[in-house]
Amino acid sequence: MPDPSEWSSWTVTSINKYGGDLVANPANWVRYYQQEIANGRYPNNQCIQTDTQTMLMNGCAGGPGSTYDIHQIRIVVQRDKVTVFRGNGQATGN
Repeated sequence: MPDPSEWSSWTVTSINKYGGDLVANPANWVRYYQQEIANGRYPNNQCIQTDTQTMLMNGCAGGPGSTYDIHQIRIVVQRDKVTVFRGNGQATGN
């Protein structure tokens, strides 16, 4: 599991590259809900989690930062896969 500090901030390099924007739930959380779905406890055969992500750009000298984007993240857990939606993108895995 990635270091949680990676989830909150990172430094932009001189060539405008930055660390990964990691969005994930622990594997045991996903397995629990997949098992619950397999056991018929979710009539729609999925469990959905929705969160709001606020993106901040810190000012010089470590100021409080300015919000430059706010968007929803939706995680859909199904019996055999997990799909994460953010903005115009999505990723699927199991």
